[in-house]
Amino acid sequence: MTPLTKRLTVALVISVALNLLLVGFFVGKRLDRRHQPGMGPGAAGMHGPRPMRDEALRELLKGTNVDLRARREATRTARAAVEASLEREPFDKAALDKSLSDLRGETVKSQEALHTALADAAAKGNLEQRRRLAQAFGRERRGKR
Repeated sequence: MTPLTKRLTVALVISVALNLLLVGFFVGKRLDRRHQPGMGPGAAGMHGPRPMRDEALRELLKGTNVDLRARREATRTARAAVEASLEREPFDKAALDKSLSDLRGETVKSQEALHTALADAAAKGNLEQRRRLAQAFGRERRGKR
């Protein structure tokens, strides 16, 4: 093996190792985000309202008359309509505008439903339960573990 071939082989091995390291880093970050409340496929933003992951918050909101699951599903459906509008050929701006407007309406309804459920749970709870509710709600908003 010539000195140039050895150098190129070492450079190739280093390059492959760095690429594997970077790919591993990005895959690890992506997988880690899926385990954080408020992140991943159920997260707000591109994926719709996040599911309630905190048991204390879920427990206090369970007794309310608000169907948060139905709201999440309606928002997912509205997001799917936006995706379909974006992928439709030929592109129809009016259809996209309508689907975005529908999504905005569903987002507002979901937020109103959560606020109603929160108010109902707070009205039914004692001081300790309201403190747990505030702590759980704060964790959900900040997306902390």
